[in-house]
Amino acid sequence: MKNPIITKKAAQALKLGANGSYSDEGQILQHTLYDSAFFQDATLAAKTSFFTVPQGGAKTLTETNMEDSGKLPNGNTFMIESFGIALKCNFVGTDGDVNTVLSAYYNIIQNSIFEVIISGRAFDLQLPGSRLLTPIPVSDTGTMVDATTRLAGDPNLLASGWYKLPATPIPVANLVSFKVDMISGSGLAALAAILDTASDVLNTQKAQIEVRLGGTLTRLI
Repeated sequence: MKNPIITKKAAQALKLGANGSYSDEGQILQHTLYDSAFFQDATLAAKTSFFTVPQGGAKTLTETNMEDSGKLPNGNTFMIESFGIALKCNFVGTDGDVNTVLSAYYNIIQNSIFEVIISGRAFDLQLPGSRLLTPIPVSDTGTMVDATTRLAGDPNLLASGWYKLPATPIPVANLVSFKVDMISGSGLAALAAILDTASDVLNTQKAQIEVRLGGTLTRLI
């Protein structure tokens, strides 16, 4: 396959080409890459890597849209323009209240660093987790019985929204390994245990953190 072609206009302005999103060479579209990891077994690793495990035996489409391990397929390039995270849980039982769960999540994120790393470079972005927390105070109350209803009513409590990258986006070429590392401070396992305990007893529905990369995808057609 030939190398993907990005028009000068797309490369400079990251907008659709003059002829729309399609051309004879390829397709340009706004897209989101996402990947999830469990707060599993009441532990929180010092470093959790995202975008390294593709769909298959370990992950499904609901957990990641990566089809290859840590890389884009041949003919695809991606310009990372924004960054976001979200807490995914299915709260059950009466293990704690909403206040406790959200406090645990806030503390974990604000004591973590997120790094975008592309093969051959030390890092392309270092972002403190505190930049990804919403300005909504953790002041809601209630038991886990109604937590799903409470939190689903205001998704801002669970998702960071989008952190816009500086003027220069981060390019990810095809077949080049990349990942996002979440580097967490010490002593956070007890907080992860709160999220683990308050989420569903089925392993596939336990609390997860989802990392999202928003940007422009170019691919051959």
